[in-house]
Amino acid sequence: MATPHVVGLVSILRAQNKNMSSSEAKTLLQKYAQTVQSDAGKYIASAIDTYALIQDIYTENTEPEEDETPQEEQEQDENQLSEEATQEK
Repeated sequence: MATPHVVGLVSILRAQNKNMSSSEAKTLLQKYAQTVQSDAGKYIASAIDTYALIQDIYTENTEPEEDETPQEEQEQDENQLSEEATQEK
């Protein structure tokens, strides 16, 4: 039953980054993999912390680039100065 879940998660990863290679997806899956043990302490399986992985990839892709914010602020300042000059006339 794990295969459909992993394939779905890889689909989400690739939806965020269409250029993501299979090895990059595998690395991310391994980064968020957690070992699940039985009460007797024996290794049973691995689980992926899907919530943390998705939060991480969405945070990475939504952070503004360094140059975007100052440029937008500069454009807003220029527009405001232009409007003020028009109102003074």
